[in-house]
Amino acid sequence: MTNANAEPVSIEDLLYVLTHVFLPPKLPQEDDYDAGHEFALCRFAYNASLDFAPLLPAVQERNWSSVSRMIKMLLKATSVLDKDELVNKILGLRCEDVYTFHIHAQNAALILRRLQDSMVFEVFEVSPPPEAVMTVQGKLICSYPGPAVELPRDVAQDPAFVEQLVSFLMHMDIDRLRGAEATTVKAGSQVPETRGTTHPRYISQLLIMILRGMGKEATVNRITKRIADDVCWHNAEKPWRSRFGLCSV
Repeated sequence: MTNANAEPVSIEDLLYVLTHVFLPPKLPQEDDYDAGHEFALCRFAYNASLDFAPLLPAVQERNWSSVSRMIKMLLKATSVLDKDELVNKILGLRCEDVYTFHIHAQNAALILRRLQDSMVFEVFEVSPPPEAVMTVQGKLICSYPGPAVELPRDVAQDPAFVEQLVSFLMHMDIDRLRGAEATTVKAGSQVPETRGTTHPRYISQLLIMILRGMGKEATVNRITKRIADDVCWHNAEKPWRSRFGLCSV
């Protein structure tokens, strides 16, 4: 595989990639999240995208370059959460560039797709609810993206707008908000449900409706994917597969 990043790959990183990408029958019975492992997973995806490109016909290889650039941007975003740098990356997007944000605390992903005269904002839920994973026979059938909005380029790449957008996303990346976290009733009181996933409404509804006020509903090409996931029994009650992995691959 192309060595796009000279950092050595540890056995732990390799096992993380294997289990979260291929989802073998025997999974670790605990939450194995680690930021370093997520970075390694994205690096593998980027390297694979580079290796795949020469196998395509010339016309398709040019189109595929947008995918490689998107994963490269995502790779850089995993290690840097500096507001000014993110602002500059969005302002510097070229036509047909795609930038993906994984908004951790909101269980959501936001895709920015730069067009000739506009920017399309696409949102999707990253990790499905545990009940959906446990009750489905076979794999989940998921459609991507969810709601999408198109903004004129002069609005979407206005520095003041981008600064506010990035500030919002950085807060949403870490803030746990009432009304989105799963809850249950115990002893007559409503308490957080640790076995549930966060509803992405603050991104899929609040942010999208704010953007809708400045633009219009976007017409996008949606794809359907068969998503494998699992809910493990011991110390890993939520859907288990890497959320970041689903964003990058």
